Amino acid sequence: SFQNNKIKLGFLGHLFKPPKVPGDKVLQAIDYLFNVGLNVEFNIYGDEQEITRNAVNKINKGFIKIHKRVSHKESLKKIYNCDFLLLALSDSPNSKIIMHGKLSHYLMLKKPIIAFVPGDSFVAELIRRTGSGYVITTGQNWGKELHKIVTDFNYDEYLRSRNEKEIE
Repeated sequence: SFQNNKIKLGFLGHLFKPPKVPGDKVLQAIDYLFNVGLNVEFNIYGDEQEITRNAVNKINKGFIKIHKRVSHKESLKKIYNCDFLLLALSDSPNSKIIMHGKLSHYLMLKKPIIAFVPGDSFVAELIRRTGSGYVITTGQNWGKELHKIVTDFNYDEYLRSRNEKEIE
């Protein structure tokens, strides 16, 4: 169960890295959660770009927090307090073959990962193979899929599904 019934989502790094990271679609998905009545908080660590601030200010109803830049180690400590860790990659040929930079850090934290990525990408395959989280493919409705994941989530089930050998 979530602290004070608040679902805390965390994102490490730049939310907007066009064309690789579609930050606007991530924000829309989280805004969807807020609009259907979930008590949600979205924490962005390590991104003080103007493009991010402007996008957040456009929709922010107080549930999105951009945290001041701190050391990588400090960011990991802070993001550990989130219930879910998000990552996103656009549907491009390059995005299908890369290993996302933050994935190894996320795996180490043992928090469920929600990856907005192409279904046939290397990252999607890793998430599935390791049992470390959920894949929302680029063709799906991100808001609705995210809603299903966070409302049906069972932490014990998640821990049982993690394949620690594969993660190592």
